[in-house]
Amino acid sequence: MPQGTIQVLLVSAKALENTDFLTKFLLWIHFHCDILYTLYLADFSAIISSDLDFLELNVQIFKIYFNCNMDPYVILIWRTQEQKSSVASGKGSEPEWNETFVFTVSDSTSELTLKIMDSDFGSEDDFVGEATLSLEPLFMEGSIPPTIYNVVKDQEYCGEIKIGISFTPEVFLMFLDFL
Repeated sequence: MPQGTIQVLLVSAKALENTDFLTKFLLWIHFHCDILYTLYLADFSAIISSDLDFLELNVQIFKIYFNCNMDPYVILIWRTQEQKSSVASGKGSEPEWNETFVFTVSDSTSELTLKIMDSDFGSEDDFVGEATLSLEPLFMEGSIPPTIYNVVKDQEYCGEIKIGISFTPEVFLMFLDFL
């Protein structure tokens, strides 16, 4: 059973599916049902009057959809340990973090889960997708250079995430303390 620390370098992601589309689609439905006339978004506020005709309304929705970017962040999970990256505000589907996280390994758990979320103002954050990494190769090799892993949601590909990982066995850590 490996014991020691794992250092995870969260580099970047790309081709992430924009979760903001569903929100925009629901707003479109509300407008067409004459239920909602005021639109509030974190980075955009507008009052849509009931006098707008169908075409103008669709143009407004189209502009909102393409002007909104995701604000992704990553939750890294190692057994019961959980850490959160910073929010890559406005970085959309190709965020960069270059952040390092350290986990203590003391049992035989050999998977690291990276859960990508989209930070939303005024509503629950959206789940973008996740990558689960088997770390057996890491325990044998000691390190894995920054590598691209597939991000999936409902067993469908929805982007990529790039991370590097290193493992420092407890025996080595005890040796360093001895010096």
